[in-house]
Amino acid sequence: MKAVVILDTELSSLHPMEEVMERRNYIVYRCATLPEAIAACQSKAAPVDLAILDVPLKGSESQMDAAVQLQRACPEMPLLLVSDQPLERWPEADFRLFGKLLSGRIDLLRKPLTERSFLAKANSLLYTVTYRESRALFDAAVASRAVAANAS
Repeated sequence: MKAVVILDTELSSLHPMEEVMERRNYIVYRCATLPEAIAACQSKAAPVDLAILDVPLKGSESQMDAAVQLQRACPEMPLLLVSDQPLERWPEADFRLFGKLLSGRIDLLRKPLTERSFLAKANSLLYTVTYRESRALFDAAVASRAVAANAS
């Protein structure tokens, strides 16, 4: 079973993304603060497969502050940013940070959301193999081949 973290400072009502993911049998961890989200993503007890961030977080001046910190704390974690502001209107510094994070598994979804667009973005992040995963698979195969060659 896959698990997601939803980081949104507005915890007053059921989050539409939470409802969509739960209907599809995902475990959903709802976090109101960045430290909570980082703790959930780093937990060994219940591995998290995707972090969804509503940006900017309330009280944050930067669209990217939470994403950058979460990516540093959990570098393998794919991030789905949800924003009501189009990327072209983001402040220059945030726009550049978004570009730097694109080397990882990150995507942006603009509000208003549809269930179809949300699931398409989430699934593409959840089921895409990263370079590091591909490289690890290749390196393991190289090592295995070397052991087999030495045994013969």
